[in-house]
Amino acid sequence: MEKDLVSVIIPVYNTGLYIARGIRSCISQTYKEIEIIIVDDGSTDNTWEIVKSFARKDSRVKAFHQENFGVSAARNAGLSHARGDYIIFLDADDWLEKDAVEYLLKMKGDREGVIAACDFYCVKAWDGRLKRKRNRKEAGISFVSPEQMQSGVLKNKYNVLSVCFKLWPKKVIQDNCFDTELHHGEDGLFVFRAAAFSDGMIFSTEPKWNLLYREGSVTRSGYDNKMLTAVTAAEKMLAYNKNPAIWPSLAAFFFSRTAGLLNLALVSEDTSRKDIDYLREKMKGYIRFGIFYAPRFRLLLSLPFSLYLPVRLARGYRRLVEMVKRMWIV
Repeated sequence: MEKDLVSVIIPVYNTGLYIARGIRSCISQTYKEIEIIIVDDGSTDNTWEIVKSFARKDSRVKAFHQENFGVSAARNAGLSHARGDYIIFLDADDWLEKDAVEYLLKMKGDREGVIAACDFYCVKAWDGRLKRKRNRKEAGISFVSPEQMQSGVLKNKYNVLSVCFKLWPKKVIQDNCFDTELHHGEDGLFVFRAAAFSDGMIFSTEPKWNLLYREGSVTRSGYDNKMLTAVTAAEKMLAYNKNPAIWPSLAAFFFSRTAGLLNLALVSEDTSRKDIDYLREKMKGYIRFGIFYAPRFRLLLSLPFSLYLPVRLARGYRRLVEMVKRMWIV
């Protein structure tokens, strides 16, 4: 019987130090019916040369080059070239366990519209060596409904904020694409939309991915005004949502995302007044709808909460609390 083809899509940009490890992890998979689609997004280092060298050695590696349009455009280009029945998204500096594809396919079984998802190892560089640990200690497999997936995006459960760690049925995402106007929040928006076309997701806590945390990554960086597109992504979820049951979670998600950005903006030396005013106006809108008094925000707006934050962020957080209180009075 003919086996299903799995397309692994890897967008790359100036990742010459890391990309070979990720490609090798795909080539060495125990499941062999795969194609590895690599889209170089205008790299200026040796990334493209490395990618081409792998493509010359293994016919399953398909190399494509484009101008620097961003990771979303690179992923969309990968989707346009994908021939597989299933899709996997892999970031350029991450890599797979040898049996990752086989494990996800077996877990999914013959349920065509179901997404299969796994957990990951957290990998950090320490004294010139890589050290890793499981993201979750507990073991188990859960079924997640489409509605729970959408709610999970808002609460960051089941790793659904990322398009990685998953085996996507192509038919679930064939009418979906990544929003190229977004620089932050594009993964969450993609998953939120795709969940509505799925039959749910099977999630395993077994780690089959290696997620590298490195200096210069988004999670380690300070404020950048491109982060404002995370608010836009949240608003697009609101516009797309057809499920009344998750309106409260959506509202809470918008508020916490905007408040978090405003806090980061307040402690940054490079933030423009225009950005702060934009975020303040967004928060005013949420407050007018009464989100301010939801129980979770009573905690967020209590000064003792700031004691658990790093000193630099706590200072900005106290300013944020006073600002929000003044908004309510206004």
